Amino acid sequence: MPGYGRHSDDEPELRLPAGLVDDLKRLYTPPGTVPRGVDDAVGERAWRHCDGLRARRRIRWWGRIGVAAAAVFLIFFLRDVWQGPKVQPVALPPIVGLADFNRDGHINILDAFALARMLERGGPVDQTWDFNHDGVVDRADVDAIAMAAVRLDGGTTS
Repeated sequence: MPGYGRHSDDEPELRLPAGLVDDLKRLYTPPGTVPRGVDDAVGERAWRHCDGLRARRRIRWWGRIGVAAAAVFLIFFLRDVWQGPKVQPVALPPIVGLADFNRDGHINILDAFALARMLERGGPVDQTWDFNHDGVVDRADVDAIAMAAVRLDGGTTS
């Protein structure tokens, strides 16, 4: 088969009719220029649309910042409410008057903790720290201070 797949535009069976060629040229030829007024109107509308998109993005951005600021405000404002009531120091019986180990002016559970740490270290022990009067300064005295500090009746003895 000589010449298979080879042809030239001069072959009569490959030529399109002249009327079809003219119709196709007319259909697929771009129109003339767009009038200046139409071009300006389309451009103006596109710019307005873009400005609207930017404005919506700014509003969303400021809205997110506002939500974050409100959350931070609520966290700091309401944290006192979430912490519950403040614990006030309890007046202890006179026997425990020397029990202010951390020297904060109040006898509370922190003083029991301070005595427990002193006992753990094994340093010298003062006999005035024997608050339960059993003759030994030990964990029982720490418990006596702790129990007196957390009493609900204000630390008075019955």
